[in-house]
Amino acid sequence: MRLACELTYQNKLEMQLPYNLYFGDMVMQKLLYYPTVTREKYKYNSLGTNDGLKMHQGRIAELLTSNRLTDDLDLPKKTLQRTVL
Repeated sequence: MRLACELTYQNKLEMQLPYNLYFGDMVMQKLLYYPTVTREKYKYNSLGTNDGLKMHQGRIAELLTSNRLTDDLDLPKKTLQRTVL
């Protein structure tokens, strides 16, 4: 998304999906929501912790290659390699 106001599914993903009768438990255990925008500063707390408020700005490819996404979500770092065909 370009702007935070374009994050239209945020409420559904955070407030409704985890309480779904059929798969809400699985969503609560496994889904990490990481909204990001490209054209404005946007802070968000993906981990729901007291000190978890982080800047969520940039393209997904940049966030992955810089390990910022994995750092923000406390996930193991992956080495990404580009494949040229």
